[in-house]
Amino acid sequence: MIRRSSAVFFTLWLASLINRHFAETASAHDRVCKQPGIVSQEGGCNQTGDIDLGQPIDLLQVDLDVDQEEEENDQAPGLQAPGCSGPLGLNLTKPKFPHAILITNIDLDGSRAEFSKDTSSIVENYAKKYSADVVKLQHRMPLACEHNLHVNFDVMFAARELLTRYERVLSMDDTIVLSPKAPSVFDLVPESKLGVVRETGITATDRDMAAGCRRYGVDVSRCLARRYELPINGGLMLLSQKHRVLIESITQPDVLKIMLPIGGLINQPMWNARIVEHNVSLHRFGPEWEIVGSTYMEAGRHKKRRACAIHMTRRIQQDYCQDRPFIMEYFVRLLGSFTGEDYCGGREALARHLLHAGEDGRELQCTRKSEETT
Repeated sequence: MIRRSSAVFFTLWLASLINRHFAETASAHDRVCKQPGIVSQEGGCNQTGDIDLGQPIDLLQVDLDVDQEEEENDQAPGLQAPGCSGPLGLNLTKPKFPHAILITNIDLDGSRAEFSKDTSSIVENYAKKYSADVVKLQHRMPLACEHNLHVNFDVMFAARELLTRYERVLSMDDTIVLSPKAPSVFDLVPESKLGVVRETGITATDRDMAAGCRRYGVDVSRCLARRYELPINGGLMLLSQKHRVLIESITQPDVLKIMLPIGGLINQPMWNARIVEHNVSLHRFGPEWEIVGSTYMEAGRHKKRRACAIHMTRRIQQDYCQDRPFIMEYFVRLLGSFTGEDYCGGREALARHLLHAGEDGRELQCTRKSEETT
C-alpha cells in the first residue's frame, strides 16, 4: 500500500512538473511572439506579428519609442569596467600574410577556457591552410576601458586596429566551430563586399532595427528598406579596406558616448546602422554558415553534414544531451530548464563532439546537396 501511494504521489508530482514546464514555455513564447514587430523565424514564433515584411512597410506601424528598454553601461560612471585591471590591447607581431583572422575570446569569468581551446585550434588550422595570421582578442581594448564600454564593443576597436595592418580581416567569435572542409572566405567574398551572416533570432525585427538606427543617427526608413538582408550577426564578418568607414569614427568622443547596449543587443545595432549609413554592399556566406547550436542538434544528418560553421549559442548549456538515452535526455533538459544548470556538458561538450564529427566525416563537412550520397 505504501509503495502504491508513493508511486501515485511520484506520478502526480511528475505530471505537475511537466505541466508547469510547458506552461512556462508557452508563456515565454507568448511574451515574445505577441510583441509588435516579431516575425516568424525557424524554431520561433508560429505566426507573424504586427508587421508583415511581405507587405510595404508603414513606418506608423513600427513602435519607435524604445527608450525605456535601452540599457545603460554595465558599470556606473567612475567604476572600472570588467577586465580592465589587467593587460590591455592586442598582442601583435609583424604580419606574415595580407589577411588576418581575429578571434574574440575575452574570458571575463573563466567560462570560455575549455571550449575556446578546441575552436581556436580549428581556426588556426584554417588560417594555416589559407595563409592568414591569427590574432586573438584576449584582453580588453584600452579605449573601451577608458570609456567604460561593454566588452562586446572591443571587437570593433580590434578590427579597426587590424585594418591598419592587414588588407582583410575575418572577425569571428570563439563560439564558432568551423568545418575542416570550409572554403577560403577570402576567395568566397569579393573585396568590395562585406562578408556576413544574417541574424535570424527573435531580435531580427523591425523594432530592433529601428532602435539601432535611431541610436546611431541613421534614417529609420533607410534601415527598414534593407530588412530583406539585415540585420546581420556581428559574430562572423569579413572586412576589407573598403569597410574601414564602418568603424573609423568610433574613437571620436561623440560616438563613444552613444556606444551603449540596446536591450540585450550590444554591437549588432551599431554594425547594422553603419552598414545602412554608408550604403555598404553585403555578401551573405549562406545558411550553411548561420546554424546555431540548438538548431544543429535538432537537425537531420544531411543538414549536419552540409554545415560549414556552427554558432554555439548559450542555449546549448541546457540542450546538449544528444548522446544520452531519449528518456534521460528529456528529464535532464527538463531539470536544466528549472535550475539553469548545465547538466549536459554545454558548449565544451558540443565543441568536442563537432571536432571529432568533423574529422571523421560524419558531420560539419560543408557539402552541397549535389554532393550527398547516403
